[in-house]
Amino acid sequence: MHGFAVSLSFTLDTSSGPFSFQLGLVRTDELLIHEEVLRENINLIEESIQRTKIQYDPIIVDEKTSVVLDGMHRTEVARLLKLKFVLAMKVNYSDSRIQLGTWTRVIQGKLEFALNLAEVEFGPPRQGESSSLLTVSGMQGSKTFNLQGRDTLEKYLQLNRFIEKLQSNSVGKFRETKYEAHPSLDDEHVALIPPVITKAEVIETAKARRVFPPKSTRHVFPVRVFFASLPRRLLETGPLSDDESERAVLAYLRTKGTVIVKGKRTFGGRYYEEEELLFLI
Repeated sequence: MHGFAVSLSFTLDTSSGPFSFQLGLVRTDELLIHEEVLRENINLIEESIQRTKIQYDPIIVDEKTSVVLDGMHRTEVARLLKLKFVLAMKVNYSDSRIQLGTWTRVIQGKLEFALNLAEVEFGPPRQGESSSLLTVSGMQGSKTFNLQGRDTLEKYLQLNRFIEKLQSNSVGKFRETKYEAHPSLDDEHVALIPPVITKAEVIETAKARRVFPPKSTRHVFPVRVFFASLPRRLLETGPLSDDESERAVLAYLRTKGTVIVKGKRTFGGRYYEEEELLFLI
């Protein structure tokens, strides 16, 4: 079963025009992730599903390739729990309104130290724009450096090694890395702005069974779906065929009410840049 045999189809009006997507089951063994996962996040999600017996919030998947765009940890937990299916929102990734950005790494520490170490690791600062450039920024200014590697993934791995050296060589001055979309800096923090990643690189990396470091890509969709919670029993291998399972889930989802809320707001402690937020409750 590739794609949805049975699904709920949605088209929502947004400020950028109608946006269509599908909501339904997808087999976990068909999904391809493009980022590493963090063990602490895996543990939290696994504990939640074990305790509540519910999957909250659908993952978001490219309808053509089954590459997971949002929901790496939920996907990995589904595999860990040996769930046959996961609830997914399938989108057309080629839609230009689906934006792909990166997460800025923000570390507590002094800009001068970070710049000096960057020059040791990467050579003199560079000028101009390039997909290979790392920007090291602080309140006193910023400089860009050329990352080496045969592709963007290798450059991100090089960035991770640089962060590890910052943390190990600075006698505790550089602490835990935070990931922010639009950081606000002060004298005690340094921002590392990584190279751009393209949609094609996301797909190619996932299909090659390679993964970027955690929190490398930041996707923004015209619409994001919340809740649409499914009982775990509907995701497990059981006596029903794939089609029967999908129809059971479809019938369950049709019992849900829908609430549409304007986006660009904070929900659950996170700011969402999407135009519309769709709640299935």
